[in-house]
Amino acid sequence: MENLVELMMKLIKSEVSGTALEVASPISLSEAESKKLYSISKSHDLAHVVGSALRKSGIAVDKETEAKFQKQTFTAVYRYESINYEFNRICETLESAQIPFVPLKGSVIRNHYAEPWQRTSCDIDILVHEEDLDRAVSVLTDKLEYICDEKKNYHDISLHSKSKVHLELHFSIKETRDSIDALLERVWEYCDTADGKLYEHRQSKEYLMFHLFAHMSYHFTHGGCGIKPFVDIYLLDLNLEYDEAKLRELCEVCGLDRFRDAVKRLIGVWFEGEPHTELTRTMELYLLKGGVYGTKEQHLALEQKKSGGKGKYILSRIFMPYDSLKLKYPSLEKRRWLTPVYQVRRWFSAIFGGRTGRSVKELKTVNKIDGEKADSIAELMKEVGLG
Repeated sequence: MENLVELMMKLIKSEVSGTALEVASPISLSEAESKKLYSISKSHDLAHVVGSALRKSGIAVDKETEAKFQKQTFTAVYRYESINYEFNRICETLESAQIPFVPLKGSVIRNHYAEPWQRTSCDIDILVHEEDLDRAVSVLTDKLEYICDEKKNYHDISLHSKSKVHLELHFSIKETRDSIDALLERVWEYCDTADGKLYEHRQSKEYLMFHLFAHMSYHFTHGGCGIKPFVDIYLLDLNLEYDEAKLRELCEVCGLDRFRDAVKRLIGVWFEGEPHTELTRTMELYLLKGGVYGTKEQHLALEQKKSGGKGKYILSRIFMPYDSLKLKYPSLEKRRWLTPVYQVRRWFSAIFGGRTGRSVKELKTVNKIDGEKADSIAELMKEVGLG
């Protein structure tokens, strides 16, 4: 598997950077190797990149797997065209409505890939001021016929186009981690208007990088963040002329400097041929198992450890702490005295909303997690400065 991961990273690097594949001689993969390569790359939403690189390289895979890779590439191109079309419509509409906004994540990062369709996204992320949220929703539903979900989430509200493209309209980019949220809530201080625009804004280069590390760190502590953010950072390092001192200062303020250093070390292993260390091997295993968004088991193992054991974790899931409950019910923010009422509301919602099966499944997963696994994940978090 180690050689297969190494090959996958070389294929990804070659495709997204538009450089020659660093493989000494032609390779022919066995059927089992082909299927494994497809499985790993698909679990990280990178099968389209790996498949395209394979075709250019002449590396042989079995016909069935080749067809699967090709389908993923076609799907990725279609997804990009659909999302990009809607993204441009949204930007034009918000600009015309004189609503300040900031494109986030994939919409900005994909411009640094060799081809923009290589950087897939499952949605569009755009930030507006909280006081402009209702007006932005009204404009998008009236002008573009977006359908808006009624529920306002912790930091966004969801809308969907007629073509089923999902828009997360953010009024905040906070991640429920106090150590990084103090800086994330100041995002507008680090934004300037985009060239030729009056209301479209862009994050500074250093803040864009910091936001990526902050978002990665959130997912990393929730079971894994996948390979894609590592590819993003690798390409931004190649193509974005940012101030290293300013970025390090932003990361240090939030306690992300050790995490950033660990991420950079693993990028060096994956894309620059540097040797593994014990830490990078542990990170690699954790990330490869987690897929795009991490595994529930890895997340629960860490939560169990943080809670002080299985019993205390289960109790915390039954009686959700106020800080967690207010994220689920934002209206509780200034009504802490109503916590018991919202606890009951949550129980009824789980019972009559058809989520009891999911809760039972979670409890079964918790029971299967051994202490050694929880300890090892908690130790990894400490090593990268997130514990």
